[in-house]
Amino acid sequence: MRLLADIRRVFDEQGIDRVSSAALAAALHEIEESPWAEWYGKPITTTGIARLLKRYEIKPKVTRVGDETPRGYRRGQFEDAWERYPSETGGKTQQAQHPLNHVPRSQADVAGVAVEGSHAGDMAAYLDYVVAAHRHGHLTTAEALELGELAERGIR
Repeated sequence: MRLLADIRRVFDEQGIDRVSSAALAAALHEIEESPWAEWYGKPITTTGIARLLKRYEIKPKVTRVGDETPRGYRRGQFEDAWERYPSETGGKTQQAQHPLNHVPRSQADVAGVAVEGSHAGDMAAYLDYVVAAHRHGHLTTAEALELGELAERGIR
C-alpha cells in the first residue's frame, strides 16, 4: 500500500519517531505526487488513515508529542509492516517495479497484474488495486466486480 511508503517518508524526512494523527494527515496531504490530498474527492482524514492501517494491525494510540498527548503513531508501530511489505515501502526502484504502485489505466492493465500472480501480492492488495482502477475511472463497475469475483474464486 502506498500509504505505508508515504508514512515512512514522513518519519524519515521529518526525522521524528512519533507523530500525531492530525500532523500525519497534514504531512500526507503535502506529498504532491500522492493521492492523499484528493482521497475520494477530499483530503484523507485521520479516521481514513486509521481505517487503511487497520489491516496492518496499526492503530493510533495516545502519544506524547512535545507537551501534548494527542492520538497518533510511533515509528516502531510500523516497523513490522515495513518489513513484511518491503516492495510497498522500499526505495524508488522497488516501487517502480511493483505493478500495484501505479494507477491502472484499463481492465487489461488490471488483468495483467492478476495474471502475474505473485506480483499482485495478497488478495487485499489486489482488490485495493481493482478498487483504485474503478475509482480513477479506468474500469466500469461491472468490470471491477468481475475482476474481484474472479480473484476471490482464485482464478488469477
